[in-house]
Amino acid sequence: MLAPWIASCATGTSSQLSLVVASCPPLKSYSREFLIKVADQLAEVRQAHGDEAALQMLVTDYAVTRDMIRACLSRAKTGGRNADR
Repeated sequence: MLAPWIASCATGTSSQLSLVVASCPPLKSYSREFLIKVADQLAEVRQAHGDEAALQMLVTDYAVTRDMIRACLSRAKTGGRNADR
């Protein structure tokens, strides 16, 4: 299960400081051997069920989530600045 995004916000009047604190969920690492095994298994699923296989769609969504976590972690390292600039 993916860890939920955690965000809290404290706001006040215009004369008070507004603060938003957010943290990024952790990004699990996988060994090269494990990723090769997953790729082989997904190829079998794709061969048996086509590109619209439910598992294939789930893994694609998970890849997008991992990209979002990487972007969050990158912003956290740069203090919220865009790392590409």
